[in-house]
Amino acid sequence: MDPHPGATSTTPVGQAPDASGTESPRASVTPGAMAVPDGVGKSFLVARGEWLGARLKVAMPVAPDGAGSDPLSSVFVVLSQEPAAGTVVAAGTEVTATVKRLDRPPPTTDTTPA
Repeated sequence: MDPHPGATSTTPVGQAPDASGTESPRASVTPGAMAVPDGVGKSFLVARGEWLGARLKVAMPVAPDGAGSDPLSSVFVVLSQEPAAGTVVAAGTEVTATVKRLDRPPPTTDTTPA
């Protein structure tokens, strides 16, 4: 039974009272949306795998200093990405990376003892 019959809520649509009793916006989550993984500082091959694993499309990278080289090689490191890491996007959104060719491959993160 309603303890306050006939009372109306002062909480606007799309907001809910928080634990303190004040009103706060509700988080809106779109089905199929996810945060873009951070590829900056990783080899393009590793970053590409993370983006594909998040159900994103991956454009051919921009490699101003490595034109003509294989961008799927581990000697390319991601300098920047668009959309930025953490941006919430729909599945299928395309990620574009700017990469730089290294003189040697970036260090691996494999911690398995040799």
